[in-house]
Amino acid sequence: MFRRQFIGTYARCSLALIAAEPAAALDTACHFTTECLEAEPCAEADFELEITSGDRDGAVVLSQDMGTAEGEMTLAENGAALIAARSPVNLQIVTVGADGESRYSLHFADGPLTVSYLGTCGDAQ
Repeated sequence: MFRRQFIGTYARCSLALIAAEPAAALDTACHFTTECLEAEPCAEADFELEITSGDRDGAVVLSQDMGTAEGEMTLAENGAALIAARSPVNLQIVTVGADGESRYSLHFADGPLTVSYLGTCGDAQ
């Protein structure tokens, strides 16, 4: 039953991303104050991420201490920016809510390992 619910939810989310509008440029800084590593308890963090426009419509570059990742951004119906990017070592997902509340997750092939950050982007910082 759980698997069927998960697949249904995954399909609805995938369709929502496909239906999302291409986004205009988003050049902003993000500050994350909470870090969650796998199943460990979350901890305080002080982590910065820069989001800059890429070389084509909807393209973005995510830059942080570990390097850069190139990706695509779309806007959800509620105004949130949805970004999916990849680097040679991981996949990265960023969600920036219309109010600036943000989530950033990195999915590493080595491990595999997932790290998630909670914070804000733009004027909400």
